[in-house]
Amino acid sequence: MSEQQADNRVSGEGGAAGAPGALSVRGALDSSGSSVVWRAFLIPVLLGLGAILYAQNVWEDYLITFRFSRNLAIGNGLVFTPGERVHGFTSPINTLLPALFDWMSGSKSILPALRGYQVVSLVAFGMAGVWVLRAMRMGGATGAFAWVGWVAVWMMALEPKSLLYSVNGQEAGFLLMFSAWGLWAAVTAPRLAWLHWAGVFAGLQYTRPDGVMYCAAIGIAALVFAENRRVVFRSLLGGIGLSVLVYLPWLIFAWSYYGSPVPHTVLAKGAGEVGPKLAGYPRQLWQAIGLCADAIYAHFFPWNGVWRWPARVMGVVGVMWWLIPGGLRVGRIASMSMLLGCLYLGMMPTVYSWYLVIVAMMMMVVWACVVVDVGRWVSRLGGAKVGRWVMYGLAGLLMLRAVWMGAVSVDGIRIQQSLIEDGLRKPMGEWLGARVKPEDRIFIECLGYVGFYSQARMVDFPGLASPATVEARRRTQGGTMHETLAELMPEWAVLRRHELEAMHVHEPEAIARYRPVIQFDVRPRVEPLWGHPVFNYLAFDAHFIVLRRDDVEERR
Repeated sequence: MSEQQADNRVSGEGGAAGAPGALSVRGALDSSGSSVVWRAFLIPVLLGLGAILYAQNVWEDYLITFRFSRNLAIGNGLVFTPGERVHGFTSPINTLLPALFDWMSGSKSILPALRGYQVVSLVAFGMAGVWVLRAMRMGGATGAFAWVGWVAVWMMALEPKSLLYSVNGQEAGFLLMFSAWGLWAAVTAPRLAWLHWAGVFAGLQYTRPDGVMYCAAIGIAALVFAENRRVVFRSLLGGIGLSVLVYLPWLIFAWSYYGSPVPHTVLAKGAGEVGPKLAGYPRQLWQAIGLCADAIYAHFFPWNGVWRWPARVMGVVGVMWWLIPGGLRVGRIASMSMLLGCLYLGMMPTVYSWYLVIVAMMMMVVWACVVVDVGRWVSRLGGAKVGRWVMYGLAGLLMLRAVWMGAVSVDGIRIQQSLIEDGLRKPMGEWLGARVKPEDRIFIECLGYVGFYSQARMVDFPGLASPATVEARRRTQGGTMHETLAELMPEWAVLRRHELEAMHVHEPEAIARYRPVIQFDVRPRVEPLWGHPVFNYLAFDAHFIVLRRDDVEERR
């Protein structure tokens, strides 16, 4: 039996629906039918809405950004601290949209702006589902393979990082929408492709300052697997040119307002760390690949042997699948995009879970294509019936894992919000806000809740909103947290237990000038949760000590 006939048998059609580049007109039309589009849109939207209602999560970093948004809305300018211009946020979209909603509502509460931003983010998340389905259909998942496109949509929507960071105040919904749009453009090379690429490139850049890296990853993958490289290259150049013009107003504003187009967050995270980044690159690359399919709090996940290795296998297959000849074209493009994205992420000093949204989405597309490709290959050896059952079995395992990982992550974040954010960091910020004098500085690592609810002057580590911290780290050659605190000697310090112990060991003279004022401790509520996957994540933030320099008085 020929390869063509085997593909026909497993697909149940007379044409080579599963062959790379072989797209039926009916399949293309199906992908744009209104009922299909609405279903692809509603799957992420309804899952995201469920996550909002159940977890009630407001991400720590959202409140860093929202302090900028609130100041802009009330007329203080796009600043963290009035009078100090620091580009301490990464996403213009994630800052300007909440500012607009906050200004429109005029409310002192964070909820109106948050809800408005969540609605827009849900729309973007839903559009990501539409673009993923269309890319799958246009990339070969048609006919009897069409159902696998829905597997890709469900896995993308259930992927913990994509799901939660799309609805908790982060910008992930927009990252997913623009990158999925780019995947579709790479697969189809549509009419007026340069306009599509301009939308993808400008959108990604307005969403994150490193959006250009993902633009490059998707664009390179589109070129490598293009049917007509000359046409695709021209469309990419046109898209780049127009996207630069679209993004130029923000560049001009940031440069004139902050003195640099580079966000201060980038400078803070990279201060003094070029050496370690290069030396640890293989380890960081392996971490990025392995975390793509893992839980949202994977750095603290206790079941390494049981759950970490399947995630690593999924990651390795994801970045290597583009090498497999004869695979669905959409899967190979997604695989190369994932690989290039991970190669970039490996340069980070630390690979945080919210960095992985785009590569995780690409990996889910790859694995949906693995279902088709493996089914086709098995059918050539064991027949169409065996091939179909292999496809159903593999898809079922992937869906079961996606449902479990999504559910356990959402539940863990619900617990984290209740115990840590609402039960500890928000009250700690309010307590400090009532006692810290306007000129006093607070040193802390977790800037969001404490910074927003205290509205105090913050010298955070590593210096996301504090040039003074970055300068201190440079003076100490990329100094550690305890070295930076000793260098700055701020009026107040908020430390976790292990951070305070490090101060006693490494900077005893500096910490001797401080005395504990109050402790915020939820360990008695966390300890009964031993065994839950979120336990270590909770334990990390369960105990803070507020210290005041001994020559400082509280506000009366």
